Amino acid sequence: MLQNEMEQASCILVYIAGSRLLDRCLHEAKQDDNIKEAYLHVQTNNEEAIRFYRLFNFAIGEIISNYYKKLDPPDAVVLRHMLVTES
Repeated sequence: MLQNEMEQASCILVYIAGSRLLDRCLHEAKQDDNIKEAYLHVQTNNEEAIRFYRLFNFAIGEIISNYYKKLDPPDAVVLRHMLVTES
């Protein structure tokens, strides 16, 4: 297998593992009536992570300036996933 193919296969495996883990976490959180939403912070330039979470219906929220102290850019975007539907 070529180096590029090995890297692609590795990325696919990481994506599958991450997807399963996130799916399980969201499923477990939905079982708890006290948990209404899941949210997380992603560095604003991490487009790959933002795309990944959008696949799980996370909505892009506010930008938090200077959230990260040792990273550049230091800003974070909040992503939210509602676990219960408003009635």
